[in-house]
Amino acid sequence: GMVVLSSDMAQERQAILDYTTAGAGEAQTGMITINVNVVPTAAGISRTGMHPGPYSVNFAESITDADSEDLTSHTITLMFAEGETADTAGLDISGATAAADGSYTINPSSPTVQFTSVLEEARTVTMSYTVTDPNSNEATGMVTITISIPVCTISHATSLDFGSLHDGDESDQKSLEIENTGNMGGMVSISGNSWTDSSGTTQMGAGQTRVSDTSGDYGSKAAIGPDAMELSSIPVEGSAAIYLQLRAELQDTNYAGDLSQTITLAVSCDTPAGTQGEEPAAAAQQAPPAGTGTTAQAQAGPEQTGPGQAVPEQAGAAGQNAAGQHG
Repeated sequence: GMVVLSSDMAQERQAILDYTTAGAGEAQTGMITINVNVVPTAAGISRTGMHPGPYSVNFAESITDADSEDLTSHTITLMFAEGETADTAGLDISGATAAADGSYTINPSSPTVQFTSVLEEARTVTMSYTVTDPNSNEATGMVTITISIPVCTISHATSLDFGSLHDGDESDQKSLEIENTGNMGGMVSISGNSWTDSSGTTQMGAGQTRVSDTSGDYGSKAAIGPDAMELSSIPVEGSAAIYLQLRAELQDTNYAGDLSQTITLAVSCDTPAGTQGEEPAAAAQQAPPAGTGTTAQAQAGPEQTGPGQAVPEQAGAAGQNAAGQHG
């Protein structure tokens, strides 16, 4: 007959059984030796973070073998899907030895491997790894690396109306709400050109417009100029308000009419935080993108010295806000 033996103990061991046969003749005895070996396990590994990483994986943390906590006698092999390589996946791999077939051998005595993205593209890279114990039992797990590209974009109103001012007047304070529409926090900066009339002639300097990241009077704000000035940080999925105010100081004190100024807002990305479960990654700060503009409008006229000397009414609707976004 046949006897089926099974083990419910996940531990390497040797079982020795004695048996005796009985029949018409003399009884016979014998011995059965059973060597029990437990197959190792390889858990799935996932890393998520910003390009370029690095994305660090200690494979020993995802491998278990009930036979032994010491993995130095095991072999660990990393493989890409058929037809793929580290080059096609856009990865640089350090801490593993490349083989001619495109696989990588991982030293079980030093099982930490660093993956660095060399392709500036959002993507998910999938690999498999196999651990083999000294008895040729093996297990396979998956490695998934999800790579995001740092994106700093903001949206804000594209028009701002300071109203009608006489020479020497100060406008009311105007607030401009800036929303972070990217996946990174950043620092918002501002710059602006001179106030010009419809013919492009400068009638007021850029610095007549002042700005601050806190509400206050005109004197507490900083003058806008052609060079970018940092204003405030803006968190991921957050927003920030800036406050602007204009004092009319005409270069031609007899001018009366509409003026406009282009104010440029830009954002520079913070240094990316580390990948999931890892220490912060060293990465160069992204250069600020070319900002998008908010057009500031005002009507200006000579200083009012008596009844009958007033700024002409502005034609058309003023102050309608529209969404604008950095690219």
